[in-house]
Amino acid sequence: MAEQSKLGGTESRGSGGHTSSSPFAKPPSGGTLKLHPFQYHANQADLDRLMRKLNDVEDIPATYENSFAPEDMELGVRKGWMEEMLQTWKGGYDWRKTEEEFNSFPHYTTPLSTKGHNYTVHFMALFSQKKDAVPVVMTHGWPGSFLEFIPIFKLLTSTYTPQTLPIHLICPSLIGFGFSSPPPRHDRFNNLDVADLWDQLMRGLGFSSYVAQGGDIGSFVTQLLAQKFDACKAIHVNMLRVPLDYNNIDKSNLSAYDRDCADRLQEFIATEFAYRNEHATKPGTIGIVVGSCPVALLAWIGEKYIRWSDTTPTPTQILDDITLYYLTRTFATSLTHYWAAPPSRYALPETQPDLPAIKKTGKPVGYSLFKKEITPFLPEWAEGHVNLVWSAKHDKGGHFAALEQPELLWEDLQAFLKVAWTAKSQL
Repeated sequence: MAEQSKLGGTESRGSGGHTSSSPFAKPPSGGTLKLHPFQYHANQADLDRLMRKLNDVEDIPATYENSFAPEDMELGVRKGWMEEMLQTWKGGYDWRKTEEEFNSFPHYTTPLSTKGHNYTVHFMALFSQKKDAVPVVMTHGWPGSFLEFIPIFKLLTSTYTPQTLPIHLICPSLIGFGFSSPPPRHDRFNNLDVADLWDQLMRGLGFSSYVAQGGDIGSFVTQLLAQKFDACKAIHVNMLRVPLDYNNIDKSNLSAYDRDCADRLQEFIATEFAYRNEHATKPGTIGIVVGSCPVALLAWIGEKYIRWSDTTPTPTQILDDITLYYLTRTFATSLTHYWAAPPSRYALPETQPDLPAIKKTGKPVGYSLFKKEITPFLPEWAEGHVNLVWSAKHDKGGHFAALEQPELLWEDLQAFLKVAWTAKSQL
């Protein structure tokens, strides 16, 4: 049936079972979850409203910071870039093509609960019919969404058949993002709650054991899965932070690549953390300011795609992500993951990943370092903190690894699984 969605669109759902035409849409037998096949179609009225807002945008006044400062957006988003993107958004961009593309892959929603709160969790999936396929749950971060994984889905479906796909790939939308439920209005919600829901999701799909992968917020959820949940047997991350004195990094014996990473890490901590502190300490204010205005969304999120990428995503990819935030009205709710973590006074220590606790489990950890990651911790720094069994350093790629370098990320995950999934039986 089709029903009006609280997300500002029409949700097409089945009554259970699998109705997608994709050959990768058949979940494994033995699952206990009530799965609803899902597609999303934005209301035309919402798209028309967006266009009216974009057509009503006033001219952006030129300042030194947005027009004459260095071209790398060190002082913020550029007037010229904003004007070009706004023109594309109004003239050449087509959300309906984006819908058609992501709806071509299997999507589901399922009801889950934790700490007395009920949620609808959305996930995009590729189910394998290969008997020894490895279940993998892959989690995005901010300012991303499940759309980050479209390039990997396209790569896998063009490379494999359901009979040869070596993994089951499950990519949920974080709570408060995309088509998943918002966090509760009257209770604190955090990454440990997400990890609890993801563990229920994977086991409810019929997987008694699984691997987790993630970057950004997804890396913290992934680490908590390893720390807290027995069914998670191994993890791979493309962002890994370890205890480090940022101001006193010994660079004397570092290679040129490693020294560059250390320099960029110090630069990011010194100059780029303002957004995070705003999200963590004043989410109510920034949630309203940015979430209510498409131009503000473009400036606030677009800057991150420029500054945090190696090869900048295409204008369409950037507008896809921003339009999804606008249509689903989820910018404000996406900030919950910040104020529930340090430096917010509301952060709870037990909800943060604890590296010694992960190491104590003995679970294998893999780490891919991409050249322009925003906090490029070296794999060598992680040794002794976690059971690091596999790592790689790449000369290209940035914070949005799945979007920028899907082939490399997939190659890394395969290489890690050859080590970790074999070792998981020993845990």
